[in-house]
Amino acid sequence: MQLSLEQRLLRLLSREERDEQRTHRELRAQPIELRVLDGECIQGACYLGEDGNGFLFALADNASKFRPGDPLIASDGVDLERGAPLACGVYDAQAGTLRCEPDPFQRDAEVDLREGRAYVLDRRPFGLQGRLRDAVQAAFRTPFLAKVLTGEHALAQDAARLTRAREALAAFGLNEAQVGSVALEGGEADLTIGQQAHYVAHQEPVKSALSVGENLSFWRDFLGGGDVDEALEAFDKRIIRPYSARDLHKRARREQHPRGGAHAQAGGE
Repeated sequence: MQLSLEQRLLRLLSREERDEQRTHRELRAQPIELRVLDGECIQGACYLGEDGNGFLFALADNASKFRPGDPLIASDGVDLERGAPLACGVYDAQAGTLRCEPDPFQRDAEVDLREGRAYVLDRRPFGLQGRLRDAVQAAFRTPFLAKVLTGEHALAQDAARLTRAREALAAFGLNEAQVGSVALEGGEADLTIGQQAHYVAHQEPVKSALSVGENLSFWRDFLGGGDVDEALEAFDKRIIRPYSARDLHKRARREQHPRGGAHAQAGGE
């Protein structure tokens, strides 16, 4: 049975929620030292006090993968349920401080932090999948949004405005590929490029708990596609099929950011 786009999106969100809960349980079961090595935890964050509407921590080191906006929990590293919910802010590598913000999704939560006390900062799951499911269902109940999501909405094009836009882009020194158009050979003429070509990156869309083959198989089923092994063979990458996506992501980060200069970007990008 062919699933509709709405059904596929809802199934994706349900799977995302289960994967997030499983990953979070596995992470909490690990000792603090291993969570730090995974980049999912900061140990020994000394609370300096409030900084405007934020909370300032002094760090001896920051090898975490936290980015501004990531949900965190400040606790003793063991009883995470009683910790204070925060959102990651800006990391100042030169000053050795991390500024956290109040959690925008838990505005009524009490943040009880003691100055001078060392805390463990752990990643906390968003827990938004239920709200996202409601948003998806509401969008498909709106005829205009449903047409946009399914690609049935026809975009009007003003030739004069398009010409002016291309001339303005060219004035900035952009090349023909950036100013011109993209064509897909061998595709369906009645479908847009966005409906046939998809970019799956190594951050959010790829699930670290699954292998490369499992990730590719899921997106093949979700987006529609051919044989995963043939695709890997075409790029001479069949050997990585059983590898964990988490391991490949760690390797990519090490190659992009050598150990000596990674700390500032890893904590404050």
